[in-house]
Amino acid sequence: MIGFEMATPIEDAQVQQFPLEIALKPAQKQEFDSSLTVHENTIETLTSLLEKDYPSPAMCDFFNQYCRDSARSRIVIEMFTPAIERILKHNTDFVKYMRMRMLVQEYLLALDSQNADSDVVENFIKRMHGSTTFCPFLLVLSNLISVCLSGIDELFQYRKNVHFQDKTNCTVYEEKTDSQLVCYAKILQRISTFYDWRLHLALVLQSVPFPYLALGHASFMKILKNVVKSFAADTRCEVHRTMLAIRENQKGWLDIFCLGGIFCDDDDDGEMLSLTLSTLISCCCRRKRFLLNINKLISSLLLHASRENQSCIDTLCAMIELNAVENPTHVLEIILALQSTPSGLEKYANVCEKQRALERIRQNGGPRELALSSRFTDSHLEILLSEGSFGYLECLNLAFTKVTSACAEHLIKLPGLKNLNFWSTRFGDAGLDLLSEHLHRLEVLNLCETSITNKCLTYLANMKTLRKLNLTSTNTSLSAIIALKV
Repeated sequence: MIGFEMATPIEDAQVQQFPLEIALKPAQKQEFDSSLTVHENTIETLTSLLEKDYPSPAMCDFFNQYCRDSARSRIVIEMFTPAIERILKHNTDFVKYMRMRMLVQEYLLALDSQNADSDVVENFIKRMHGSTTFCPFLLVLSNLISVCLSGIDELFQYRKNVHFQDKTNCTVYEEKTDSQLVCYAKILQRISTFYDWRLHLALVLQSVPFPYLALGHASFMKILKNVVKSFAADTRCEVHRTMLAIRENQKGWLDIFCLGGIFCDDDDDGEMLSLTLSTLISCCCRRKRFLLNINKLISSLLLHASRENQSCIDTLCAMIELNAVENPTHVLEIILALQSTPSGLEKYANVCEKQRALERIRQNGGPRELALSSRFTDSHLEILLSEGSFGYLECLNLAFTKVTSACAEHLIKLPGLKNLNFWSTRFGDAGLDLLSEHLHRLEVLNLCETSITNKCLTYLANMKTLRKLNLTSTNTSLSAIIALKV
């Protein structure tokens, strides 16, 4: 019957499902001879139909049971692999087709228990990605992540509800679920090794979407730490920023894995902290707001800076330079720690030189209002500020100049600014983020015809002294501007 259906040129779901229903009914009955051989013959017969269509819920249940009972059978790899690959490549809704998701989970767990090779699952993930730099199947990644996250959540949900009177049975159950948990963690680790997949994985995991009990599971967290390390080491700003918490009152990976966090190996010796800070401080997080948030790690930073850890030295120097040390008594401790090593002493000397230059700029004197030529660039602005005193400067007109967001690094040296005009410049969100942290007296801001977007509205909301704002001809939406007014 199945052979006849395969040869039938009619493309109809009813034609394809009819043989499946007939074959599955006796297989699902209790009185049917459900020997392993019969099950394997049934599966071999049914899998030919899966070349055209997804397995039905009844088929998924039948296949799931086989994967659980005969995880090391050759049938799992030989017969189920094409169907699983098709599901991962083309499925768009595991919520609607929950049994298919469960089938993929059971298949991956069965692969993990194969005797032939301990890397069977990793090789399967590699094959799903393909040999090219970018995976040609866009749905594979999201489906794999969905399978892993739901599988991890289900394991811990079931653990809450199951109770054993026999200690031996409890131990066997825990060993089984621990191996399944490690399997899901290894899949996430393998996904993180692919450059094109890492960004999406980092964004999904930024909210730490795991049960609290999972964060205390040593084997799981040991593997997950390698995943997070790949985020911290990635040079893309969008990736390594996922080390930070989404909201201020939440825990991020930086809080969890770095010294003093929820989970930190005793033998870590600050490796994770050093790697994370090395990437963040050298890129997008050399900001006063971020440095204030990590004041709780000062004792760890001091310890590793005294051991000539370069990233910790750079972080402490940034804290001194940006006045981001909450407790004044810690300033002296930081200076002593920096002066205890040659590299720290050199870095601190550079900070002192910058502070002396900053004091010269902020000395009383200079104009109250200043308008610059349209030829001015970021470097011209830097040179100008280094050649005089601008302590009286309150109004700076940069309209129609060639400055970009990079000029914000020089403008924050002028905390007395009250009026800034960026009309028709390439000033953007990144620059406004920096200004919002340092220019606390700004009252008038003209951003007409700049490249700012809705993202900047959060920074504008932090400027409490702002009285006049021009957002004409920008990339901000009307609804966002109305929300800002409220």
